[in-house]
Parts: sequence; C-alpha cells; structure tokens
Amino acid sequence: MEDVGDAGQIHRVVISMRAMLLFCALALGCRAMAYVPDCNVTRGIYLSAAPLLHSGYWGPYQSGFEFSDVAHSGAASAYCSSVGGTGSGGGVSQQVAVNQQEAAPLKVSGWSRAVEVEGQNREYRYSIYLDIRHTDGTGTYGIQAQFSPGTHDWEYSETMVELEKPIASVSFFAFVREKPGAAYFDDLFLGPPGGENLLKNAGFEPDDRQDTLTRDRTYTTLADLNVNAIHTYLSGSPDYWRKADGSRNANVERFLQTARGKGMGVWLTLGHPPMPGFKDADDPNFPVYECVNGPWGQAWTEGLRLAAAYDLAGISLVPDEYNWLYGRLRQGYEKHADPRVVEFYAKLPPMCDCPICRQQYRAAFGRDIPELDTSTWFAAQTEPYLDYLQHRYDSTTAWMKRSADAVKSANPSVRTDSLICVTPICSDFWWGPGVAWDRVGYEADIDFPTTDPYIQLHNYLGDSTHWYVTETAAHLTGSTPKRQCGIVLEASRLRKEFRPLDPVEVYGSALSAVCHGAKELAWWHYTHITGTGAAANPELSYACVKGVYELLEQADGWLGGLQPHGGVAYLHSRASDDLWRFYSQPEPNALLTHSGQNERYAAVAQREMLYYLFRRGVPTDLYYLEQVTERQLADYRVIMVPFPFAISADRVALLKRVAESGKRIVVVSEFGTLDATGRPHPTPALLELLGLKSAPSGEVADSLSIDMSPPKIPDDEQFTVYADVDVTEDARVVARANEIPAVWSRQVGKGAVYFMSGSFGYDSVANRDNQERTHDRRIVPDPIALGHGRVLDMVLTMASDGSAFVLEPPEEPADVEVTCLRNAGGDLVVLAINWENEPVECTLQVPAEGHKSTLWGYRIGPDGGVAKLSIEMAPAYTSWSKELTLGPQEAYLLRMLPK
Repeated sequence: MEDVGDAGQIHRVVISMRAMLLFCALALGCRAMAYVPDCNVTRGIYLSAAPLLHSGYWGPYQSGFEFSDVAHSGAASAYCSSVGGTGSGGGVSQQVAVNQQEAAPLKVSGWSRAVEVEGQNREYRYSIYLDIRHTDGTGTYGIQAQFSPGTHDWEYSETMVELEKPIASVSFFAFVREKPGAAYFDDLFLGPPGGENLLKNAGFEPDDRQDTLTRDRTYTTLADLNVNAIHTYLSGSPDYWRKADGSRNANVERFLQTARGKGMGVWLTLGHPPMPGFKDADDPNFPVYECVNGPWGQAWTEGLRLAAAYDLAGISLVPDEYNWLYGRLRQGYEKHADPRVVEFYAKLPPMCDCPICRQQYRAAFGRDIPELDTSTWFAAQTEPYLDYLQHRYDSTTAWMKRSADAVKSANPSVRTDSLICVTPICSDFWWGPGVAWDRVGYEADIDFPTTDPYIQLHNYLGDSTHWYVTETAAHLTGSTPKRQCGIVLEASRLRKEFRPLDPVEVYGSALSAVCHGAKELAWWHYTHITGTGAAANPELSYACVKGVYELLEQADGWLGGLQPHGGVAYLHSRASDDLWRFYSQPEPNALLTHSGQNERYAAVAQREMLYYLFRRGVPTDLYYLEQVTERQLADYRVIMVPFPFAISADRVALLKRVAESGKRIVVVSEFGTLDATGRPHPTPALLELLGLKSAPSGEVADSLSIDMSPPKIPDDEQFTVYADVDVTEDARVVARANEIPAVWSRQVGKGAVYFMSGSFGYDSVANRDNQERTHDRRIVPDPIALGHGRVLDMVLTMASDGSAFVLEPPEEPADVEVTCLRNAGGDLVVLAINWENEPVECTLQVPAEGHKSTLWGYRIGPDGGVAKLSIEMAPAYTSWSKELTLGPQEAYLLRMLPK
C-alpha cells in the first residue's frame, strides 16, 4: 500500500502527548499504595462499577459527565465533553431492566443542548444510543436518537424501537464521542409509548440521584459469594483520572476506599485511549493507527500511569479484547463521510505496516517491510516475512514492558495483569494478535499473565473441553519466571442458545486452574451469577461459585507456593507452533517432517502430549523451550520435549547439559530441523543427542513390536513412524515398526535421552470424532489410543523409574483428573476431580516418604455444597495408596502433612 502519513509528524504527536500525560502523572504529587487482599489465591468477579462508583443511577460513558445547573426543566442536567478522535468521548450510561414477555414497542427520547459539536449532519457520535439484549440472549445494537451538531439550544430527538423479539434489558447511553464538542442532556426517556419511564433519575435532579440500595445490595452479594477481588472497566481518557483543575477523581477514590474497607481489592481494565480526530483525508491527523509503536501505544501507556496512581490492586496492561490487528479500526471508519478515508481503511492490512513500523523494521533488519495483504497469512515463505513475525513480537513485548514500567513508576505495589481475551491458547495463532506469551512474561516483567479460557466460546477449533482451562493455566504459568497467572472463567452459559454448563465445569475448572498456577481467579460475570443476564442459570451458577470460593477461602493457607511433586517438566515450543504454521501455507514446504497440509499439526501434537500427562495423573509443570533455564529444571527428574521442530543451538546445549547431570529427557517426534527464527540448520540440531546418524525421512504405518517385557497393544493399532531411520551404535532400541526403530534410548552422561519417532504425539488419540462445532452438548475429550497410551506409559515409567504417576486409571476409560503438589510448607496437596456424570473408581498413589498417612481437606459436589473430608491411606511399596470412588462431578482438594 502507499505510504500515507509522515513518520516524523507521528513522532511529534507522540512526544507532545507523552509530555502532557507525564506532566499530569507527576502532578499527582504522591504515590499510591495498592490494596491486595492477604491471600494466596484472590477470589474475583467481573461487574459494572457504576453502582459502586457513583452510588447513583447514572454511570459514565468514557470520560464521564458532570451534573450542571443548566437545565431544560427542573434544576439540573448532565454535561459531558469530548476532545475528539478514536476512543474519546463523554456521556452518561444506565443499565435498564425491561423484561418483556412479548415483543412490544419502546420509545427512546430526550433533550440536548450542543456547544461546538463538530460535524455537518446528525449521526451516532452525538446521540442517545441503545444496545439491546433480548430474552433469548441475542442482541440488537446501535439504535439511536440523534442530535444536530454545532452550537444550539435545547433540541428534542425521539426514536421508536419496534423489534420482533422481546427485550430483556437495555444499555442506555447519551454521549458525544470521537469528535470534539460538548453537550448537555436532560429529560431522557425510555419506556412504552405513553407509559412509565424505565430510566431512573431521568432529569438528573439532585434529590433523586442516589442509589445506595443497589450499592449496598451488591457488596452484600459479593460478601456472600466469598469474593475479595472486584474486576471492572473504567475510562482510558486522561481527564477521567486527572481533572482540568488538577483534582483527582473523587468517585474512584471513594469507591476504592469503600471496597478496601470491605476487604476487597479492585482490578482494572482501561478503555481505549482517545486519539486526535480528523475531518477528512486532508487533515494532518489522518491517518490514525492503533499501533503499539505509535501515538496510540504511547497514549495507552501514559493512561496506565495516571490510573496506577490510585490505590488499585491490579491493572491490565492491554485493553479488553485488544489485539494488534486492524479489523476494529477498519470497521470504525467504514462509514466515514470522506470516501478517501473509507477506501484507505478498507485496504489497510490487518497487520500493521504504518510509517513507524516501517522505520523500525528497516532499522532492525536492513530491508523494507514485505508486502502485506488483507489476510493474516504471509504471501511467501521467505526471510522478510520471518523477520516481520519477529518484528511483531519485538514490538508488543517492548510496548508491554513500557506499560509495566509506567505502572510501577506510579505505584510499585500494584499488580500488572494482562486480560488478552483474543489470544486464548486454543487459537495457537500467536502472530495474528502479535503476542508471544513467553516473551511477554520473561521480558516485560508482567506479574500475572491473564486470559479467559471460556469452555463454550472457543470450541470452533474443537478443543474446548474442560482441559482447555487447565491447559491455558499451565501455559500462562509457564510463560513467566514468576510461575503464576490469572484465569477468568464463565460461571454460566453466555448465550441463551448454548447448553447449560455442568456444575463441575464451574468449580472443577477453578480448582484445576489453581493447581496449575492460577493465583488470581475471576468469574464473568456478576449478572450471570446473580440471574440478571438473559442467559443466566443463577441457582446453579451462584451455588457453584459460592461453594468453590468458600472451599478456596478455607484452604487458602495451604495453597502458597504450589508446585508439582516429583513431576515432569514439559517444554512447549512456541517457535515450533509458529514455524510449522509458517511453512504450511500457501503450500507445504519440504522442510515439514510430516505429510499433509495441516497448519496446526505442531500445536495439536504438543497439546496431545500435555493432555496425556494431565489425563494420566502425571504432575506436570509447563515451561517454554525458548525461555527455560537450567536452574528451573534442577528439581525435575524427567523432562519432556514434545515437538522440537524448531530449536536454537543454545537450547540443544542446555538439554545436553541437563542430561549429562542425570536428567531423563523424553523427546517426541522431532529432531530440530529449524532454528528458533525459522532458518534451517545445516544439519538437524538434535541428531547427536538423540542417537541419530542422519535425519529421518518418510513415513510408514505399521504395528509395533516391543523388544522388552511388552505392554499389551491392540493388534490392529497402527503406529506412524519415520521410514528411513539410522540410529547410532549406543542407541538401545525398545520398539520397532516393521523392523524400523520407533522408540529408543541413549545414555548421556549420568542421564538418558528417550526418543519416540514419527507421529506419537499427534496420533496419541484414537480419533477426533468428538471435536464438533456445537454449543448444544458438552464436548468430551478425545479417547487416548490404547496402544499409544501404553507405549507412552512404558517410556515414562522407564524414565521416572515408575514414580511419575499418582493415578492408577480406572479399568474402563473415564475422564478423571488427579494431581499431587507440594506447597511452601512441605505439605502434599492432592486434587481429584471426576468430570463424569457417573461414579468412577480409581486408585490414588502419593509419595509416602516423610508424610503422614492421612489426607484431609474438602469435597464439593454438583449442588455447590462443601464438606470436610478425611481419607486414610494404606502403604504400598514407596507410596501411600487408596482406592477411591468419586461421585458424579465430585471434586476433592486434600492436604497431607509431613511427619
């Protein structure tokens, strides 16, 4: 695309904006002290802050409003203003329950007085604006009663709302947004024509503004749910946090003080920052980019600095639903009055090539950014595109580092989080949103990487079983050396057409996340849990959230410093995910080691190995191969490397050193074809370590024969292995397919390396028939292929000397989760969950050495009820053992004390 805009002009805007916001931050004159509840796991919930923030019926839109004595009738109105540009605005908001039984008309109307509102015609940016939620959970958005721009006295506007579906609730707004100007609003109306006004305090009169009942009821409900963390959204406008007269936002300060007095911390996500507006393509402010390297990214970072000067517990380093793609930006300008603006944004690539990005790319790589088209795929498998991928990760990591530094400079004790809603691990499409979690965690110094692995909303890829929550928690924990994360969960179905969640999907997901590193939990959303959401199942949601938070509150004292006991270190390769995808499009490259055009092959292969460990009761810690240190691996006997298609030379050296020191390394499928930047190694990097004379090639499918006491493998089960394999003389082959070595081990120093050739990871499930794109029934995990599972069991048993497993699985396959952890005090902590709707019998095995024989703690069942529980274990070799019968959807969280 053509080079539109001047990079120097953009830098000047950045500098002036930074100076303005930095002055505001310094003018605050004091440092805030974050209030974080004293616990190991915070128990949070998302809600609208309006009833808590204002103790009034009206909440703010963007930078908000002020009460004014300039009135259409009575004594008051609401005054708001907008500086103009993307993300700017001011106005009022109110959530209105309508609860129609049948579809019926509504009237929306009101009066407004304008002061220099930019524009020529009426439009949505100066209007009364409705977003409607229907009783079936669907929505109708953007209904408007518009006002004339310019400067004028009181003007009336009215719209009739006539829809085919009954209305459950309305989000009511009156605002000026994305254009300069100010306005007064008064005598607003929403209700049946000729009927009752459903708005509260519609005339903004001073004797009818307070709504302490809603505030007090909300706090009472939060306390009953055992909540100690409020998660909410507030404006990203600088003048929301620092007024023109230099004063702070008294409503926010009062809200934080009240919450603290009730033992609740407040976690915040800001709205998008306001950006300079433009009239047309000739305006010097045109074009605007939402680029992390440009004015938008700088404005966001400085907005964080201002907000962090308040007594917040935590703050997100990214806007809600943000990703570094331009679909939102293109949509925002598709109806602009200037056709040149419309055309420019219609042709804008989804991935950024703004003037600043072009400058930075050229400075880093010595060439121009390659041509980007309107998709998120690259046009060619060439080095410029590999470098562009690196540029995206460099940019977002540096931006989040700047943001974290800005927050800590204003408030060193506030927690930095990241609600990256659009990059759940199920997408495994890292370069689209532009976020490499492991780089953010290790380089940006974020405290709690956070996302929302909703079971129901992300099954478009077929992997939204309950294990998706566990997998995401493990990935987030592994992405930071701080070994902790935040997880946001759904407490009920989010849309009425979805099936209701099973109780265990609520409390079981929370417990599993905590046992895989989540130290911050939050539910979406208060309205779903309390029954005001159209799709809510409040009795179930409320009971399950209350129950699991009661359990976690009671157990909190022994949840500090949890880490898998005697577990496996699993080294996920994000580079292999990326680069397999890169070389699979537009046509599969010869560098790919497995046939077929599946851009997710590497991601799925790694996921299946992780799920195998979870499902077989192997305590597991996930690290990223690209980041893990030798010190972090010191306490693990077994290390699994599930798919090292891409690996750097220093990572190969690290694996060799830890093997020589006595570790057992299990490598699956790959032998290091590429380096971590996507360039082929002259010779695959892992050949020597794995005991290979040359790179394997080709594939063959056959039955497997075991060269030792074999596990029972079905005769008809096929194993896909490399067809041409030449192992070194010191390799000990333990399994073959048609005489071709398939599994072997090799002594390396004091330790050993095990290699499972071919497609063991990807093929470890018998089929993927369960992966349906549906929301009307629960997706169950794919069945583990019996033979593949037993071979994996055999290898892991050899590598761990039989100590890897804490679960002896049921005779009939069942969806059971068991893991064993050690806390900071040396206690063993055991989690057991039956995800099935029928009772399941299984055997629990925990280490006996140094521990008493009694497990005690808590159980939670489908009614959300929590009860104390004690289990006496029996000796079995070097373990304590117990046959358990877990009731339907029953979960245990138990503790075993040291002797």
